[in-house]
Amino acid sequence: MYDAPPQRQASQRFYALWREHMQDLGLEAPEELSWRESLVDVWRDPTLLIAQACGYPFATGLCGGAQLVATPCYEFRGCSGATYASVLVAGAHRAGDQLADFRTQRVAINAWDSYSGFHALRFHLFESVGAEPFVSESIVTGSHLASMESVASGSADLAAIDCVSWAHAQRDRSALSARLCEIEFTAQAPGLPLITGADRSAEEIEILRTSLRETIEDPRASSARQRLGLVDMQCLSDGHYKLIRERSERARRMPWPRS
Repeated sequence: MYDAPPQRQASQRFYALWREHMQDLGLEAPEELSWRESLVDVWRDPTLLIAQACGYPFATGLCGGAQLVATPCYEFRGCSGATYASVLVAGAHRAGDQLADFRTQRVAINAWDSYSGFHALRFHLFESVGAEPFVSESIVTGSHLASMESVASGSADLAAIDCVSWAHAQRDRSALSARLCEIEFTAQAPGLPLITGADRSAEEIEILRTSLRETIEDPRASSARQRLGLVDMQCLSDGHYKLIRERSERARRMPWPRS
């Protein structure tokens, strides 16, 4: 899910070691990660070995029968163990403004099925102001990076950015992040899960978990982990992700423009 070039390269290095540990435990794996546009098709593939998904599609069944393997833990601000938050960002000239100052303004959204970019924001607003209109216009951008660029350019006034994506942008796209400011963070939610296909056996899932743990602890993975901000993993249950579905259902009471 975090696929800007620096993260993609680190993910490939980390996966190469993970594959080595998988094979030591008897599980064959492709030589390299693949990167595809149609994520939903990947997530629904019953033969899928491993992929990272957004929490909302996983919690609401959009990933088909995919099975939960583990949830990565990141070291960035806004993360706590296997949970994370979104940070609401605005143009740098809005530093010091409060959330209420954005009433009737434009919001950039990466995708309607994104938890961090849409559903977390809608729930946050619903908890703050109740079931009343707040946003005047939705601008669908296609990615967190594009949402940041939309706000920085003045095309939108506010956006919710996954705190991991925000941390990467602050490090790798400092010129862009400097044109933005943080307003506040949303509530914590289970992080982006690592999933495997419906046809994978319990034994294979256990190998994936064990080999992932071994890779995280492998000194050779240190530089890749640091670049990714990956510090640990936790084996959450499907039940933990119900929180995401419950929040999105509650927040539907708030009117939202679909322009």
